[in-house]
Amino acid sequence: MNFAKAINLSFTYPQADSPALLDLKFNLPKARHIAVLGANGSGKSSLAKLLAALYQPTLGSLEVLGRDLNDPDAADYLRHKLAIVFQNPDNQIVATTVEEDIAFGPENQGIANPLLRQLVDDALELVDLTAYAQSEPTELSGGQKQKLALAGVLVMDPDVLILDEATSMLDPETARALFKFIKELCRQREINLINITHNMEEALEADELLVLKEGKIGYQGSVKDFFVEDNVRSFHLLYPQHLYLWREILRSINSAETPSALTFSEVKEAIIKLLDKQAFSKDAIDACEKYLNSRAEIQRKRSENSPVIEVKDLYFSYRPDLPISIDTLRGIDFDLRQGEILAVLGPSGAGKSTLMLHLNALLKLQRGEIKVLGERLGKQTSLKNLRRKVGLVFQYPENQLFAETVYNDIAFGPRQMGLSEAEVKRRVLEASSLVSIDESFMERSPFELSGGEMRRVAIAGVVAMGTEIIVMDEPSAGLDPEGSREIVRLLKKLRELGKSLILVSHDMEDVAEVADRALLLEAGQVLGFSSARELFNQPELLSRAMLSSTPPQEIIQAINETYSLDFKVQTTGEAIDIIKILLGAQ
Repeated sequence: MNFAKAINLSFTYPQADSPALLDLKFNLPKARHIAVLGANGSGKSSLAKLLAALYQPTLGSLEVLGRDLNDPDAADYLRHKLAIVFQNPDNQIVATTVEEDIAFGPENQGIANPLLRQLVDDALELVDLTAYAQSEPTELSGGQKQKLALAGVLVMDPDVLILDEATSMLDPETARALFKFIKELCRQREINLINITHNMEEALEADELLVLKEGKIGYQGSVKDFFVEDNVRSFHLLYPQHLYLWREILRSINSAETPSALTFSEVKEAIIKLLDKQAFSKDAIDACEKYLNSRAEIQRKRSENSPVIEVKDLYFSYRPDLPISIDTLRGIDFDLRQGEILAVLGPSGAGKSTLMLHLNALLKLQRGEIKVLGERLGKQTSLKNLRRKVGLVFQYPENQLFAETVYNDIAFGPRQMGLSEAEVKRRVLEASSLVSIDESFMERSPFELSGGEMRRVAIAGVVAMGTEIIVMDEPSAGLDPEGSREIVRLLKKLRELGKSLILVSHDMEDVAEVADRALLLEAGQVLGFSSARELFNQPELLSRAMLSSTPPQEIIQAINETYSLDFKVQTTGEAIDIIKILLGAQ
């Protein structure tokens, strides 16, 4: 039996000029794990909402669990069988405490105590939110809110679970563990798992892929066929890092071999085996060390620049005068140097976003010292002047956009500075060009844009104010892989222009590509503060903070262990170059 069957399915949002989905035909088998891929704006979330019976088809038909969505009674039946977790958890939280939010669904199904109490307690433990049972959801971090949204649907014991980027805001280890749990739960209970994701590693674990492009089905079928054949780039997606590395290595040695290795373990073993065939020399090892030392030296020089932000002994508590007060920050010390990118890392709830909100005084200083460009923040600080120096790009760009057009949104800050309209226009166009926003976008509504485009508009609005320091909170969250790479390129470009940047992120791949130094937080305290290269090569320390090295770094670590070497790579490009040098291919 099919879980879902579509015949000439099309869907157009009210008042939209063009359909979000066009003429889809598919059969999705029951009790399977299906990953749905596609670039931002390809129609993935629209398909998820149709499968969850939140919308009806505009044209054609869609059957889910044997019910035709064109039947007015189908939605009521299916909403007892289906559960969906959205990309932004704030859209799914309804109650005033964490435990009440989890209880909302079962209560509406008529489940009473003591079973209700047990279900809620089990769900809290499952997502590691037991300590926050009485907390308000607004007090949770972005990642904790996503855990709460997941718990709120898993407690309902659905027949079909649809995840719309549901792990994108979680720290890597939590996301990995939670996704593993969800997969096993779905397997045991024969639950259909529909995972709409930009995480290529999650996609590799699916039974089947459905790939959308511009509202149409571009591919449906085997995971292996999709990734082994050169399909990925035509859909504006990227290979998982370990597969990209493997393909580059094979290309560098002019191998005619089809890259059949697919999983991380398979690729790691294939590379170790390939190196076994090489009698790489001491000269090759010396060349690797010289290459990595030169890369590390560039970062070291940036860390010797003068500080633009200095934080000493910073403490902060929400509701400090109440018994339920929780110390969110405890004795934080760090600095940001001119022209560098500092990554702030840590598990959900570590205090990262709370720390960032202090840097342009969106949260009032309780205890400790903060200096920005040599000026100590305090009661006499001009907030207007401070926010011209420190720009903040929030976790969700839609919370930062408000104007009727893209132009007016970017122009808002410069206009508040009292600049002439000619100077405002110059800054808007300059900032737009920097973040790759075409002039044709200027009269469009920012809310008509894709997630990646909205992110770039929000960044342009900060850049247009001429801020010397830019703080970005999860700038690539929810973006497709190509959109994420665009953010990486933008961060590098801003650094080249002399901007100083703080990047808060769970995306270790992005951090590895851009960070000079890294601040690692755990439970509101500093767990580590060093060069990013040193931090990434301390897997035990990263594990304590629910983080992990990137796949290319782990492959180099395996080579180190096999051959008693000590290469400390940071980026994917460095890992590829090291292997090429050892193979004599560079």
